[in-house]
Amino acid sequence: MECQAAVDEFLFYMEVEKNYSINTLRSYTYDLHCFQQFLITNNRTLDVAELSTSMSRRFVQDQVLNYDVQPQLQQFFSYLEADTGAFALRNEAMFKLMATTGMRRQELVDLKWKQLDLDVNTILVIGKRKKERILPLHPIVVPLFNEYKASLPKYRTYPTLSNRTHVS
Repeated sequence: MECQAAVDEFLFYMEVEKNYSINTLRSYTYDLHCFQQFLITNNRTLDVAELSTSMSRRFVQDQVLNYDVQPQLQQFFSYLEADTGAFALRNEAMFKLMATTGMRRQELVDLKWKQLDLDVNTILVIGKRKKERILPLHPIVVPLFNEYKASLPKYRTYPTLSNRTHVS
């Protein structure tokens, strides 16, 4: 099946069967169009049966922010790296994770250590409607989380990305 036919069928299913909002459908349409352009640019097939998971992974990795073209974000990261406060490491890990994965705030707040797989650099995110998705971790956040986890007392079971000083 050609890619465009599969996209049209998928979007129709999401609209009619799942009753997704127009904004969600627009977002999916944009993402799938970008994926098709990625396939064309990289001289890959548009036949869905011949696509591999490695191609979709490569597409996702290519979508990660390019910090050379994000001067404001780079300036913010520099500020976080220079901070020496009590929550400096937590804040740096938290904001870099959000910037590199596109996580929502609530997804970050609900994050538990068991959702992070630092061995294979992925994170399981539980989003809206309890929908789960696995996101790749950018190489800049993995050492931050290793360092942050090592700095926590052994009894902590949550990443504790809020300003509370106790574990609830």
